Amino acid sequence: MTLDLPITFAEELAALHARMDALYGRAARQAGFECRGCEDNCCRSLFFHHTYLEVLYLRQGFSALPHGRRADLVTRSR
Repeated sequence: MTLDLPITFAEELAALHARMDALYGRAARQAGFECRGCEDNCCRSLFFHHTYLEVLYLRQGFSALPHGRRADLVTRSR
């Protein structure tokens, strides 16, 4: 399924994620959190849920990648 999102939505969502990343990074530094890539890290276990609109946003970005890059990412994800 493909749904083109309005560019303003995509831009606003990207800006929101950038702000969230910056604030998370600041809070993590203040708390002394350091990612060490452990087996049960928060990247893999806690923050693995997306809203429907975020899935559409990710799919839109993925579909904009060159075919070879998409194929590589699919292979790596498996």
